[in-house]
Amino acid sequence: KKSVLSVRPMIEADAEILRALQARALTFKEDFTAQTTSSLLWSLTRIRSGRILNRQLVAALEESAIKNCQSFRPDTLVIVLWSFAKLQHTISSEFFETF
Repeated sequence: KKSVLSVRPMIEADAEILRALQARALTFKEDFTAQTTSSLLWSLTRIRSGRILNRQLVAALEESAIKNCQSFRPDTLVIVLWSFAKLQHTISSEFFETF
């Protein structure tokens, strides 16, 4: 029996919403800009559970960073690097060679 004050249903609903949002974002990966990449990566660091994180989206964001390497300002590049570290994403050698 669910309690009226229980937050569990809310947390489960939030997880479903976050998964759906990440899947939807992935469909726009060809349109990611440097700013989009930076913003999405930062927002992914706010997800507290690794089970909710879409690793395909993180990989697509790395590809976007490589594709848009000339468009990054220093502050957005710092956010990208910090986010990859926070998400424990192993950055490819191609990423380092590009930058």
